[in-house]
Amino acid sequence: MKGALSGAYARLAESYYDQGNYAEALALYEKILAVRESELGEDDPELIFDLNNVVRVLCVENRFDGAESYCRRIISILEMTQPEDVQKLAETLNMLAQIYF
Repeated sequence: MKGALSGAYARLAESYYDQGNYAEALALYEKILAVRESELGEDDPELIFDLNNVVRVLCVENRFDGAESYCRRIISILEMTQPEDVQKLAETLNMLAQIYF
């Protein structure tokens, strides 16, 4: 799912999200994530954007347990690959705190 196809799926997922069709948005975001994981590996920092999309939908659906696990994965990726990016780490820790709240 490279380039144009990936972009088309992302735009469609965002459209579903904007329409409140969270189940369809989540399904597409998870599909995009799975494909990108297979292309990049499970700990690639480029996955953070895709993981954030999944977290966003799960939070809107009040599925905080699922959102927590994806958020923890983002933190793990950041700590392993970008420990110097304290701003990104702080933002993700804040997001995790909001999930717990």
